[in-house]
Amino acid sequence: MNYAPETENFFKKVYAVAALIPYGRVTSYGAIAKYLGAARSSRMVGWAMNGASNHPEVPAHRVVNRV
Repeated sequence: MNYAPETENFFKKVYAVAALIPYGRVTSYGAIAKYLGAARSSRMVGWAMNGASNHPEVPAHRVVNRV
C-alpha cells in the first residue's frame, strides 16, 4: 500500500514503539497512540499493525485492540 509521507512516518514511529515491548507483555493501540502524542489516533495504530506483516522485526502480536 502507498500512504502519504506523514502517514508512513507515523507508521515507522508505531513500529519503533512496538519493537520496545518486552517478551511476555502486551499493550494496546490506544496506549501506543498516547505515547506518540496522538491520543486520538488509535485506529491509525491499528492500521499500522495490520501492515506490520511486511516488517518481520515488529512484534505486532504484542499489540492488541484493548487491554
